[in-house]
Amino acid sequence: MEFCDDYSSYFISQGRNRTLHARQYLSGLLGDIRRKNIERIGEKIDQVDYQLVHNFVSESNWNHRALVDQMARDANTLLGGNSESMLLLDEISFLKKGTRSVGVARQYCGCSGKIENGQVSVLGVLGCQRDATIIDYRLYLPEAWTQDCERMDRAHVPADERTFKTKPELAWEIIENAINQGLEFNWVGMDSLYGSNSKLLAKLEEQGLRYVADVRSNQKFYVRDVSGALVYQCVDRLWIERGGEQAEHVHFRNATKGPLHAQVLRIALYDHDGCQNQRCLVISCDGTGAIKYSLTNDQASAVQLCYRQHQRYWIERAIQEA
Repeated sequence: MEFCDDYSSYFISQGRNRTLHARQYLSGLLGDIRRKNIERIGEKIDQVDYQLVHNFVSESNWNHRALVDQMARDANTLLGGNSESMLLLDEISFLKKGTRSVGVARQYCGCSGKIENGQVSVLGVLGCQRDATIIDYRLYLPEAWTQDCERMDRAHVPADERTFKTKPELAWEIIENAINQGLEFNWVGMDSLYGSNSKLLAKLEEQGLRYVADVRSNQKFYVRDVSGALVYQCVDRLWIERGGEQAEHVHFRNATKGPLHAQVLRIALYDHDGCQNQRCLVISCDGTGAIKYSLTNDQASAVQLCYRQHQRYWIERAIQEA
């Protein structure tokens, strides 16, 4: 628990020191209790006062944002500043019963793969090669919440968090905050929910950031066909028509069961007026037959781009470990 010493100051506010309660709660979260609520933690951790720890978690006014930002800067000393340092964006869901947990609604929950009652948060993960850790998160508030002031009052939603924001907008907040905190990442990775959002990609380009952003298989782009004519075509058709002849065979990473290989196709993209733009399409098919479609503004090699396409695997590992 000596690790907590560097963070203790964040739990002192309004003349009260809640460091002990923070340590007790953390001890419970790190333990082997199956249900990690405060009652079960109190049964395992000595001298836990249920009311005081419950107040610490639910009501006390300690500086959450400053704590998260310090954690991110500390992670950056281990994972940032490398040519393969990456900021990955994704979301996590928590199934819930009832209607009072902040942000809870019937919505798509990735943990179950269907629409259920739950909460959803957008995550930022800082990583380098095989190491990755969560460094930021933003709770998604559905419009049904932001339109109901009484409900937000009851759940104690902060006054500056009551405006509806889409998940791509929350993702941009994470990216912008990472820049402001001085985190050193060389590129940004994201799934198709974010990669299909043109406003988010434009903001990344305005900041001079490189990205590898997955897109949907039915998304359309302007490309040149074999005759040089400009066509507007779905990315899955491009792979069917060109993958067999034009794809490169690459070895992009070593895994526990041996080297990972893929067929990779890169295609230049054009604006509707026929001018080539800075983005290109990357399509890869690995040994399992899984096909990934991504958009990038990076002029890296096919091996590097394929490697970065598959790096989003580590965000799932970071979530499991957390």
